[in-house]
Amino acid sequence: MDAITLHGTLKCENVGLVIGVIMPSIMSTQIPRFLPTPTNVTYRRGQLATLRCSVDKLGTKFVVWRKASDPNPLTVGREKFADDPYIGVSHQATNWNLIIKNVQPRHAGVYECQVSSVHQLIRHIMLRVVDVLIADILTFKIS
Repeated sequence: MDAITLHGTLKCENVGLVIGVIMPSIMSTQIPRFLPTPTNVTYRRGQLATLRCSVDKLGTKFVVWRKASDPNPLTVGREKFADDPYIGVSHQATNWNLIIKNVQPRHAGVYECQVSSVHQLIRHIMLRVVDVLIADILTFKIS
């Protein structure tokens, strides 16, 4: 059998089994990255709040949601760890959204969408929760 050179990095002579080598340029294209999503969101008390996080090239990594003021994760991948029954995660394609049903002022604060990786990837999302104002109710009834 003739000598085989793979990507100029490995030379195998008289080998029946060839082991492929991943080129550094291929590995660099597989590094996860955040896609643009809102980093400041405001919801009214009682609404369904969606904190969006979109990650391209996630591969075998996981998306972790946590509230910045709490070291414990709310979700890891599709698994929920939060004690709050109103908190969950929605996943579709590159989107890993934190869902908070019946959002309350206690939910307000900075949240982190993290990618489990050697390189720390974190996207901060600020959630504000406001009370429904009487003026808003009057405007709604008049309309």
